[in-house]
Amino acid sequence: MHSSDDRLSAALSYAFAFILGASICFTVFPLVFLWPEGVAGQALPPDFTQHVVGQRYYIAEPWGWPPLEMTRLNFPDGAHAGFTDSIPLLAMPLKALSFLLPPGFHGFGLWYAVAWIMQPVAAVWCLRAAGERRLLPAACIALIAISMPTWWSRFLHASLCGHFLIWISLGLYFHLSRENGPRYWMIAAIVQIAILFVHPYLWAMTAVFLLAVPLTHLFNGDRRWRSSLPAAALAVLVSIAMAWLSGYFGAHGGRGYGIYGMNLLSPFWPSGSSLLPFDLPMLYTAPEGAWEGYQYLGAGVLAGLLCLVVVRRGRLLADLRRHVGLALVSAFLIVFSLSSTIGIGGFIVADVYATHGFSGFIDSLFDHFRSSGRMFWPVAYLLVLAVVLGLARMRNALLGASLLLAVAVLQFADNRDARATLAQNLRQGGTGWIFDVGRVREAVAGASELKIYPRWECVPTPDIPAEHPIIIQLLAVASETVVPVNTMYVARWHRMRGCGDQAQEAAEPLAPGEARIFGPTVREAYGSRVPDADRYCVKTDPLLVCRRPAD
Repeated sequence: MHSSDDRLSAALSYAFAFILGASICFTVFPLVFLWPEGVAGQALPPDFTQHVVGQRYYIAEPWGWPPLEMTRLNFPDGAHAGFTDSIPLLAMPLKALSFLLPPGFHGFGLWYAVAWIMQPVAAVWCLRAAGERRLLPAACIALIAISMPTWWSRFLHASLCGHFLIWISLGLYFHLSRENGPRYWMIAAIVQIAILFVHPYLWAMTAVFLLAVPLTHLFNGDRRWRSSLPAAALAVLVSIAMAWLSGYFGAHGGRGYGIYGMNLLSPFWPSGSSLLPFDLPMLYTAPEGAWEGYQYLGAGVLAGLLCLVVVRRGRLLADLRRHVGLALVSAFLIVFSLSSTIGIGGFIVADVYATHGFSGFIDSLFDHFRSSGRMFWPVAYLLVLAVVLGLARMRNALLGASLLLAVAVLQFADNRDARATLAQNLRQGGTGWIFDVGRVREAVAGASELKIYPRWECVPTPDIPAEHPIIIQLLAVASETVVPVNTMYVARWHRMRGCGDQAQEAAEPLAPGEARIFGPTVREAYGSRVPDADRYCVKTDPLLVCRRPAD
């Protein structure tokens, strides 16, 4: 292909992908969601609230070191912006520009716009990096990429919607496999640091692509493995060093490896398909972890894989050998995603490593990545890439193009309900407040500090359904004015106070300007201990709200 033809193809391919992503984005997401102004009229879902609260406090936090620590959230221990899923990569520039932003602003709407627009664009970039530079395959992979069911299912975890970063990392693998120069290795190291500041799970699942480069070189007898192996190790170590410097190390929590794995049949099980006249439940390895293991590939991708096996059955081994490094890291990711509890449909084998005597070691090693089902995402995108490349390069070009177009259209049609459901839910707004939000806002606004009891981490398991939904909404109210607050819903923590002192804390006199709020399971027991409760405390079902005026 002449360079002028290639430039035209690139321009048209990226234009199509950008327009596709933008049109889906602005069809699904209301403008008020993409650019929020002021405080929300309705409450937001719990996980999304966690992200918003963390980012608001981080934006308001003065610059310091470590750079992601927040002192006013979960005081006196503080919290880490990375462990509230607040997307530090976005939050840091927002902090720098905070003087331009309206009160209570958060950037998650912007992030969703970036993620939805970049998903097809990055897929096209990856395809071109793999050597396929024609317009039709680019248009098809863009259509498939923006119709992946598992990607749409991640909506409430904003940072984990950044699947375009997986496409970028996969594309870098192809560049590095061919060129292996310092320029691309430097880019790869920078990309890994950026991914780390989006979400550690995305970092872990994309870092293996760098290690795939020397593996491909080594097993294909390419002497470049001698330079690509130390380069890959250095790129990964640089991002690990950045994780250490920015406070990701030394955190605790996150136990449960084996609960949130992928069922082996999940990629092929059409749960959530728009083409079926009935709904199918998700497959799981443990009922409470079904969502994390949801990996349905979509009808188009499954049909494409079937076509691929038929049309390239004699060449599949050669294809795998050409990129054996990708095959090996994909095998690792699949095994990791299955976790220590293996599910094959309804057949579940619990704790398969226990019989070999190292179950505890495996669990402790991988507990920080307990939601192991997510690790299949890069494999899913590799399968998409294989389908598009395989069908696009059929000897019968017309048949290949027809099959590829049919696969893309089928995939897009199978995703119809996911698009429509999300658009409808966003236009309906959030959920209702559990308490009188006006009275709580009045008590919290201008307070010198807010103490919530019980603290999030101190709620007994039987009381979680009653208390956690209330606490997360109270944190949302506190974040509107960034009042220092004594608790937080975090994924991991560096320091955690004991819970035995809550009753004693509740019995302390209210400080001038302090707001203190008791949830329904403790308001009678703790509220009666507050000095001068009759002067400062009011029952606002289901809460007891106390506020002492500032002196």
